[in-house]
Amino acid sequence: MRDELKQELKKVLSEGYVLIGVGSIVKGDDGFGSLLAAELSDIDPQRFFDASTAPENYAYKAAKTPYKNVIIVDTCWFDDLQPGEMRLLHSDELERVSVPSTHGPTLQPVSYTHLTLPTN
Repeated sequence: MRDELKQELKKVLSEGYVLIGVGSIVKGDDGFGSLLAAELSDIDPQRFFDASTAPENYAYKAAKTPYKNVIIVDTCWFDDLQPGEMRLLHSDELERVSVPSTHGPTLQPVSYTHLTLPTN
């Protein structure tokens, strides 16, 4: 993992986060985000959500947590990455990502991203 990615993840994780895993376990490695969240939810079900193929159904739950950041874990294809490589995208970068998706218009597919939630 690149040093800059490690540093950015370290910062996001230290600020508090909720993780939403996205993917279809029926489609092999596409289920990575979903499987990761399912495993981690045993540790803290209020912080780790397995959204499967419907991440939009977990946005409200994530917003109601006390955590500052939302990390969405999903798999997708980027021309400039090798299989297994990660990319961290911020919410303002999602509109510029153009990848064919089965998720529809509600969520652009991303490898790793974090969204900053407004404070109450």
